[in-house]
This record gives sequence, structure tokens and C-alpha cells, in this order.
Amino acid sequence: MEILKKYKWILFLGLIIRLVVASFTFHPDVRNNSIVSTIILREHNLNPYDFADNLKNDDPRKKIYSNEKADDLPLVYWINIPVQFIVRPLVDGNIEYQYLSQIENIFGNPALFIYLLIIKIQFILFDILLGVLLIFLVEDALKKKILFFWMFNPVTIWATAAIGQFDVIPTFFLVLSFYFLERKKIQWASLSLGLAAAIKSFSFLIFPFLVFLANSWRERIKLTLIFLIPWIFSVSPYLGSSGFRHNALLAPQLSKILYSKIALSGGEGILIVPAILIILYLVYLRQKRGAADFMKFSLSALLLVLAFTHFHIQWFLWVTPFLAILLIEDSGNYLKWSIGLLGFSLLLMLFLFEPSLQIKLFAPILPLLSNGTGLAEVLGPDRANSLRDMAATIFGGASIFLVFHQISPKINEK
Repeated sequence: MEILKKYKWILFLGLIIRLVVASFTFHPDVRNNSIVSTIILREHNLNPYDFADNLKNDDPRKKIYSNEKADDLPLVYWINIPVQFIVRPLVDGNIEYQYLSQIENIFGNPALFIYLLIIKIQFILFDILLGVLLIFLVEDALKKKILFFWMFNPVTIWATAAIGQFDVIPTFFLVLSFYFLERKKIQWASLSLGLAAAIKSFSFLIFPFLVFLANSWRERIKLTLIFLIPWIFSVSPYLGSSGFRHNALLAPQLSKILYSKIALSGGEGILIVPAILIILYLVYLRQKRGAADFMKFSLSALLLVLAFTHFHIQWFLWVTPFLAILLIEDSGNYLKWSIGLLGFSLLLMLFLFEPSLQIKLFAPILPLLSNGTGLAEVLGPDRANSLRDMAATIFGGASIFLVFHQISPKINEK
């Protein structure tokens, strides 16, 4: 509590910015959370994956709930539900109906601003909690600096408050696992990382860096079981659901890491991302390991996954806390330049994606923007693709440099 009092103005201003941005922005992806919340809390149905399919064709609700399929792992929905249950009395039923059926009709309506804030509030809470958690991961002289960075960095505000993505929740549990490792509570770290994996599958890729901090196979098996508990308990009730198996169980986003490859003869190819992960795992295994190494290798793995994958920009949130720690603790120009290049490439990617991620975001407060045209449409497909290639190249080059700088001292260490 003393820390919260000490930095209350940074937290307060960061919170106000998020509340304002959340109220005045809309991205279609946030409808998924709205529909699932409505199915569970209003329709009193605990299986959002099959609800729309089980309605009769003449049921007016079918059209509404079929607009957006529940396609995320169930734990994220069940984390959201308690918060949504508390704030649901504030929901205007008429606004919610129009929001779910045809939101364009209520752009500019102040009641919509309140609803948008309500459906994003749990993401903002985790965002603030993550900022507070980062305070405990750096020395006293750097606490204010890292909290300021987190509360006012545009990536976090855009991903969490503006487009309403839940990536901040697994990111919080990922950072929490590092917090536990620093305090030598490896079992709690495994459970926390397991919670992250039960929300978004990317955490499975970095679990090897945690499990091989253990000194014996018996302990590694125990950590693996602890890690799997959240996934098993949250997924098991829905295995009988065809909608869950088809839309959510095997996340299609994770399969993107298999797209990039080096072609060989005979139709064979080397899958770049799995090959890189294998190299990282082997380098990690042949050296002495600690909590700091877990952070560095986790950051390296995730950066390289993003570098060789067509990723959604909000995925960058996974690495942002670790980059913040590096940037705050090491003021070297190499780090500033490389992270600056990452930021520039992300900005370029953002404006070359669909306009719903930038100009159309503010349609709730300026309805005319709902028909806005993005930069990619102005430039045309050829020029836009060339710029996308440039952005991906800059991001990949900066990521590879950062990874090399993080692990190069470890390569020859035995």
C-alpha cells in the first residue's frame, strides 16, 4: 500500500487515460467478450461455444449470437465474468442489443461510451496490476521510471484500452511467474505460467525455460503437472462441445509459427520458428540457469516467434514488460535504437493494417470515421505490401539483434 501511495499520481493519470480511451474507441474484436458475457450472464448458459448453433433458425437471438463465435480458451472468459457480473447492473439493455446487432446505429450515443468502458474494464484492471507488478521487479531507484513507462506507453494503451484485447491477462501471469522465480518460488511460477498458457497458447513455447531451472527430473515432472493444472481444469468441461473443439481448442494463431520455412529439395523444408526454438532450448540447457536467464530466453523466444510470423500487433504486448525492464536497467544506445526500430516498425504495420485498428477506432465519438479509408487502401495493394515487407524486415532485424545481444554471452558458457 505504501508503494501505491508513493506513485498514486502516475497510477491515477494512467488509469484516467485508459478509461477515456476505452470509452471512445471500438474495434470489432471486443464484441466477442460482449457476446460471451451476455450468453453466460443474461442467457444463463455456461457453454458459449455452442449456444448460437443450438438456437432454432427462427429464434431472433440466433442472428445476434451468430455474428461472433466464441473462439478463445474458456479461462479468459471465466476471468472476465466476475467483473462483468459486478458491472452488469450499469448496462443499458437497449444499448447492448443495438451494440450486438448493429452498432453503427448508436455511434455518437453517450450511452455507448459507458457500455464500451464496461466491457473493457477487466482488461484495464489487469493492465494497472501489471504496472504495479513491474515495480517489484526492479531496484528502488528505477521503480518510478518503469511504472511511468508502463502507464504511458502507447502499445499497452492501444492494445488494452482501445481495441480491447485480452493479451494483457496472460502477459500479467507471465510476468508474475518471473516475479515468483526471482523469489525462488518455482512451483508458484509454474502455476502462474500455466494460467498464462490456459489463456493464450504462446506460454507453452517458453515453459521449457522454466522447467529446466529444476535440478532433477522428479521436480521437472512435478512442475509440468502444476503447469498443466489450469489448462486441464479449464478445458475439460468443454471437450464435449463441438464448437469449442472446432473454434478454440487448437488455436489457429499458433499454427502461424509453421508457415515460415526454408525450402529444400524433394518438397521438404526447414520450419524456421521450430528450428530457432530448438536452438534456444539447447543453448539454454548447456549453461547455468537462473531467473534472469528465464526472462532473457523467454524474451528471445517470443521476439523470434514474432519476427518470423505474420503476427497481430497486440501480440507485441507479450514482450513489452521484459523490454521495459531491459530498457530501464540498461541505458545503452544499442538498446534504445533497437527498441526504437521495433516501435517504428509496429507503427508502420499499424497503419498498413485495416483501418478498424486506427482511424475507425474513434467512430463511437466521430461517427463519420466509420467510413474512413486506411493508408493501405490509399496506397493500393502493391505499395502497401512493399511497405509491409519493409516493416517486417525492420522488426525482424531489430529482434534478431536484441536476441543475439541477450544470449551471445551464454553461447560459449558451459
